[in-house]
Amino acid sequence: MHPLPGCLKPGQEGKVCRLIKCLYGTRQAGFEWYETLREFFIKIGFTWSGVDHVVFFRHKGEFSSVISVSTDDMVISGNTIKSINWVKGEFKKWFEISDLGEIKWLLGLEVKYNKAARTLSISQSVYVDKLVKHFGLDDANTISTPFEPGTILSSDQSPSMPCQTANMQNIPYKELVGSVAWSALVTHPDISFPSLALSQFMQNPGCAHWEAGKCVVRYLKGMRNYTLNLTDPGEGIIAYVDADWGSQHHWHSISGHIISLAGMPIAWGSKKQSIVALSSTEAEYVAMTNMLKDILWL
Repeated sequence: MHPLPGCLKPGQEGKVCRLIKCLYGTRQAGFEWYETLREFFIKIGFTWSGVDHVVFFRHKGEFSSVISVSTDDMVISGNTIKSINWVKGEFKKWFEISDLGEIKWLLGLEVKYNKAARTLSISQSVYVDKLVKHFGLDDANTISTPFEPGTILSSDQSPSMPCQTANMQNIPYKELVGSVAWSALVTHPDISFPSLALSQFMQNPGCAHWEAGKCVVRYLKGMRNYTLNLTDPGEGIIAYVDADWGSQHHWHSISGHIISLAGMPIAWGSKKQSIVALSSTEAEYVAMTNMLKDILWL
């Protein structure tokens, strides 16, 4: 890295600093942190998942522990309190940690338990409230669908003249799409398609795209109290899939699927098909293929 002003002595001009320890934000910092974590987990007998390398697990005797990692935020689960406390004790030998107790919040998610009923629910109501306030839609009316029926967004609605581009210059369209996409990814499968549609115009959004984005936020405002619920452990994987057929201006069909486990949606998606299907049957087969990829991964 370049040395800070005043660090070099006369005659040392042109020298650089060699990093002994990675700094936050440097290119290799994430890799080095992961390697440090993996070394620790191996030392205490954990194995990492072959399909998701930030999930670590340990099964020994009657104790089982699973840890998911998001940079330096970690969720520890186990079949007994003793197994969880053992993991925390090992962590404290290596790292300075903050033990926040039973999980209630994680990356904008609110987690609630009903131990008597053996259910768990997750929601983003607080995140949605902040989203609505940030984009100045506190007083806007809620709507029952994320897009008005028949809404078609196309590149023809993008600015084509300098004055139109100037009008959109200070509109936080990319910020809105990113915020909506996070909600679609985590707790709102019902806005997967709107998130997909809006993201196609990130480079040159027009007024129609911006108004459509605000509609999605107004819809989320009305759906803020809905949650994803983990209910029946006996219910296995159930999947639903569908496709439109060439309803968009680009003629590519849109695939949509949702997969649930134990009664709770755990995977979903909406995707523009890479080919132009020549029949509704072909569009359905392509959509089913995309869904089956997710099922096989699970």
